[in-house]
Amino acid sequence: MMLETEAQAYVSTCPTSGSSVATRPASGENFAIITSSTSALDAAVRGVKSWWSIIFRNGINWRVVYTEFLERKPNSPSSFTQVREWEFRDLSGFRN
Repeated sequence: MMLETEAQAYVSTCPTSGSSVATRPASGENFAIITSSTSALDAAVRGVKSWWSIIFRNGINWRVVYTEFLERKPNSPSSFTQVREWEFRDLSGFRN
């Protein structure tokens, strides 16, 4: 299943938490529940901002290299590595 199709199928079930890694072994996941959004685009923007905020609070090394140390530290910036790629994708297929 293509990544977008897989993601849409999962969010269409109205989950309250992220999915198990076992159900998506070839893909990562960022999960956020955004309340009181005015639109799907607003929810997407707020989600991306929440994932970026971990960098502002927790930092990342000066070379921006993802390391095992970063993965294991509290409030790991693991979502950051996925957000950077997602930000540059076309949001025209985004549905609420």
